[in-house]
Amino acid sequence: MDKPPCSAAFSFPPVVPPAMDEEQVDEEQVDEEQVDEEQVDEGQVDEEHLLIASEELSPVEIEERGPGLGDLQYDEARTLAQTVVSMGDQAGESLPRAYLALGLCCSLQASDAALKSDRDHFNKRALKVLQKAHSLDPQDSQILMYLSLQLALVRQVSASMEPLQRALCLRGEDLNSLHLLVLVLSAQKHHRHALDTATLALSQHPDNFK
Repeated sequence: MDKPPCSAAFSFPPVVPPAMDEEQVDEEQVDEEQVDEEQVDEGQVDEEHLLIASEELSPVEIEERGPGLGDLQYDEARTLAQTVVSMGDQAGESLPRAYLALGLCCSLQASDAALKSDRDHFNKRALKVLQKAHSLDPQDSQILMYLSLQLALVRQVSASMEPLQRALCLRGEDLNSLHLLVLVLSAQKHHRHALDTATLALSQHPDNFK
């Protein structure tokens, strides 16, 4: 599939990410196999920036939910989304968004998990479900942005650039995508590109940064 034309205003480093796995899976059938992690030079990734991304670029609801969602609330959200997923093709345009909701639920559970094993478990599930959402609607910029964020959180930082670029090609003014781009570029130590992106965003969307 040809990529949509992208605004020349964005300055991306010459990174060629690996092809994304868009395996067709149902949420209930997500296995526990180890997600293949890109070989990343530990010295080239700033984990502090990825932590910032995890905390600041989560769904808006996170900012209003307090210290942490309880298991019951997670179960309720997951059940509602799974109800839509179980409808299959009858869910129509709602199906990709249902998978998005499932993926975000898993990602939020990972961020709240106290044990590393639990964080890894939920992060793997989140990535697979978000890949499913993307496969159902490759042109949804929000799904692309959250897929990029999840890839970055599981340390597939270079791979996260491809869906993020696509998200910005589809919706170049999206503040969350611009924010994530600055964080990912900084995490990769592309500081000049990150600064240029932040400066461009400030000049084009000053009202969003008040």
